[in-house]
Amino acid sequence: MPEEIKYPITQDDCPNCHSKERLGQRAIKELQEEGKLSKGLYPDGLMMQIPLIDSKRITALFSPTVKVPIIIVYWDVCKECRTMYCTKFDLQVQDVPVELKNMPKQGPPKFSPS
Repeated sequence: MPEEIKYPITQDDCPNCHSKERLGQRAIKELQEEGKLSKGLYPDGLMMQIPLIDSKRITALFSPTVKVPIIIVYWDVCKECRTMYCTKFDLQVQDVPVELKNMPKQGPPKFSPS
């Protein structure tokens, strides 16, 4: 049986040159200090979320939410050697709202006289 992985997994320094200086982290801090970005946003840096949706497994058809596993990858670029690397990898299950589209309203069928 494979070893259980504990999430989140973090990388504090560049895997290439071991520098702890990050370009994205630095840019976010500068924008916050200049008042161009609210403080507290992006505490873990730049990120992308990848929802893992399997339409064959969505069973809560009439539920307002569906539990969806989401991979969250935080990344940055090393200031010293410009290596792009993952700083934090997380796997979460989040409740995602289900939007039911309104069916188009149709009146009674129209008959044309012959």
